[in-house]
Amino acid sequence: MNKNLLIVGAGIYAVVASEIAVDMGCFDKIAFVDDEKKETPTGVKVIGTTRDLEVLATQYDSIVVAIGNPKVRLDMLDRIKAETSYQIVSLISTRAYISPSAQIRQGCIVEPMAVVQAG
Repeated sequence: MNKNLLIVGAGIYAVVASEIAVDMGCFDKIAFVDDEKKETPTGVKVIGTTRDLEVLATQYDSIVVAIGNPKVRLDMLDRIKAETSYQIVSLISTRAYISPSAQIRQGCIVEPMAVVQAG
């Protein structure tokens, strides 16, 4: 298994997700797919669309959906779970506080300076 992350989305939320992933230090390679954008706001090239997920699974084992619209994000997560073998990961900033009794669900993105309390 590789340690490569594919981010679905290429907008500013995806850039935030990639910065958190880099800060976590557990991925060797990070790339983006998006059905509309060709690059992120920071100029990183998008490597494909969501139609390419199956082909890209040979290079990327982990995935996170970084789309701001919650309904679209949840629909995409459901599609990924049903149709692919990706490991859906959560990204948690090293600069966030997570209560020891909090539960972070699969696919969550916890941004820097966030506080996730008990319950």
